[in-house]
Amino acid sequence: MFVRQLLQLKGMSIDKALAIVEHYSTPRLLIEAFRESDETLLANIEFGDKKRLIGPIISKTIYQLYMKKDLN
Repeated sequence: MFVRQLLQLKGMSIDKALAIVEHYSTPRLLIEAFRESDETLLANIEFGDKKRLIGPIISKTIYQLYMKKDLN
């Protein structure tokens, strides 16, 4: 279900979502990691056959989704 949630974001692919879930298997674990880090937490996670990086833009988008209290 976590993968499906991530796939709703613009720029997210199945490979990127699976790579994130491989590191943080639940939203709760991801939120706890964000609390101890910053919005670039996910930027250096590799995905796909070519080992590309998630990147800071998607990392920031996910950070805002899970960490912002006011979504307006």
